[in-house]
Amino acid sequence: DDRLAKKSQKTRARASGICQTARMKRTYSLVAVGILAFGGVACGDAASVSADASTDIWLSDPSSVDGHIVPADGDVKKDIAAEDAKIINLPADEAPHQTPMEWWYYTGVLNGQNGEIYGFEYVIFQAFAFGVTGYMTHYAITDLQKGTFALDSDQHVGALPASTQPGFDLKIGNWTMSGHAGKDKLYADMPGYAIDLSLSATKPVVFQYGTGAMTVGSANPFYYYSYTRMDVSGTITVDDEAKTVTGEAWMDHQWGDVGTDYAGWDWYSLRLDDNTEVMLFVVRKDGKDGFVGGTFIDEKGASMELKAEDFTITSTGTWKSPRTEATYPLGWTISIPSLALEATVDPLVQDQEFYHSILGSPIYWEGLCSITASRNGSPVGGDAYVELTSYTP
Repeated sequence: DDRLAKKSQKTRARASGICQTARMKRTYSLVAVGILAFGGVACGDAASVSADASTDIWLSDPSSVDGHIVPADGDVKKDIAAEDAKIINLPADEAPHQTPMEWWYYTGVLNGQNGEIYGFEYVIFQAFAFGVTGYMTHYAITDLQKGTFALDSDQHVGALPASTQPGFDLKIGNWTMSGHAGKDKLYADMPGYAIDLSLSATKPVVFQYGTGAMTVGSANPFYYYSYTRMDVSGTITVDDEAKTVTGEAWMDHQWGDVGTDYAGWDWYSLRLDDNTEVMLFVVRKDGKDGFVGGTFIDEKGASMELKAEDFTITSTGTWKSPRTEATYPLGWTISIPSLALEATVDPLVQDQEFYHSILGSPIYWEGLCSITASRNGSPVGGDAYVELTSYTP
């Protein structure tokens, strides 16, 4: 009768819901628990942050810091509790969090003893969903001698062993990434290229967006700090030949809820030869520029917000990927009148698209670029990394 039919419909609906939830959990496990939600670059809502204020934070006692350390009982609400304060607590917040998304991200330039130049990108993403933690790692080398771009990726599902040392200590397969207080170590390898690097910050930590908290594609906070200039030393092994290298790198650590209310973003990190840095971002939404801003870091490490009206970015060319048919803007002029800075940014290799067949791996362009600029009427060079997401058709 009708009652039996309705009861049967409800039973089928409940069963369908249970099966769908199970499939979602299984799918998230297979793709490193929501790493598909890869996203979000932002910064910039502080008038100025002094270098002294940045370094004094290291005097904090990690055991006394509330809010951002993952609690032993895994209660995510406790981890989010410090959102009201909207402040980053270092060194406690160097360590992993139980938030929807997190990453430790390095880009830089390596110089060999015989004039060789290599760009590198190395990042570990962490996602937390359905009570499970998953990881994805990306590693890429731009080889200017060969004019090539090599890349690799890996995944891991399940929590990593807790570090017994301050900071972070991450290992995916035989790739490792560790650091504390601006002194980091990186190791990654793939066919043809391996890096074994030590990094040391030469400028204070930068809390992006003033306190380091912002909202991107969600009403919930997303946290962001950077080391914009780090000395690098170590080795790069190219085709089984170890080469001693030195160089400079940029490190970003971000975590929280980046959300989904955006279409993609363009991110620019400029490291100028006058010991200043610029970070700019354009988060796209509904085909238009949405969240736009940036940060300027002076010679001593003090940071200043750059708002959308403070700068212009104009693309000077495009490149179409033969693999994905994505058309990326490549080559830019950047004008920041308040800094008397005019810069031309050019990719040193056109094909620096990170494309990997591993399930859930995002597709984006991220590459080493040169800078030809003038500041206050004087010429200045430098290098840059640019990231472009969501350009696939």
